Amino acid sequence: MTSLVRSISTAVGRSPPHEPLIHREDQYESALFETLNAMQTRHFWYLGRHRFLLRALQGALRHRHPAAESICGIDLGGGCGGWLRYLHRHVPALFQELALADSSQEALSFAASVVPPGVSLHQIDLLQNP
Repeated sequence: MTSLVRSISTAVGRSPPHEPLIHREDQYESALFETLNAMQTRHFWYLGRHRFLLRALQGALRHRHPAAESICGIDLGGGCGGWLRYLHRHVPALFQELALADSSQEALSFAASVVPPGVSLHQIDLLQNP
């Protein structure tokens, strides 16, 4: 078990969950994951958002990790994996280890085909986190 996965399991108190998690379908429709995935790769808003977040992340890391060492990261509420896919395409060597967590098992299944190999996927509900 990797350190990031161990940290996630410790943080949520369990992995996988003992009880089924409630996916809020009214707020995040599973039927639209394919559309969301397409938007995250081509829509101007997502492309700009991802560029902005990457620059902010790189700026913050310069102050905390000046040696440009590899780090571990997790996308909490990562949905279909678009942000992690973007990171892998643009800064593949930045992260030693990546994980994605979401309450939707369908989103995690979809993300498995989108995120880079080796990304661990975890079903957690951030609103019901002990």
